[in-house]
Amino acid sequence: TGSSSCSICSAGQFTSGSGAPNCSSCVAGQYNNASGSSSCISCSPGTFMNTTGSSLCSICAAGQYSTQGSSYCSSCSTGQYNSAPGSPLCNLCSAGAYSSLTGSSSCSICSAGQFTSGSGAPNCSSCVAGQYNNASGSSSCISCSPGTFMNTTGSSLCSI
Repeated sequence: TGSSSCSICSAGQFTSGSGAPNCSSCVAGQYNNASGSSSCISCSPGTFMNTTGSSLCSICAAGQYSTQGSSYCSSCSTGQYNSAPGSPLCNLCSAGAYSSLTGSSSCSICSAGQFTSGSGAPNCSSCVAGQYNNASGSSSCISCSPGTFMNTTGSSLCSI
């Protein structure tokens, strides 16, 4: 004998049409949070779901990001960061700053005698001999003035 009523699909499951013999689970990267759903929703950027049949998506940690419908979070590349959980993208470290590790939630500032000339640097460069800078977070070096010199790299001052 047949059933006299239909069962309602639970959250994380759906049926795409009438007369379905059973419920299907939402795939990884999708969810639904209501019972009786006819479809699933893609996880929004900055979130992910790596299992099937979920009723919610998880938030990516700081230093990670994801795109729409992701089943995982990706780490920010070297020279990039993001400081907020749930970020949809990573930011480039600004000139004078760097990030040498993947998955960074912040950038480090170059020391005096070092610099990065552009954004997105994985490390700082030392000022060459004959140049210096005396401020941390510099984007360039300064040539020694006439009558002064510097014969080593990475200096924060020139000698008389």
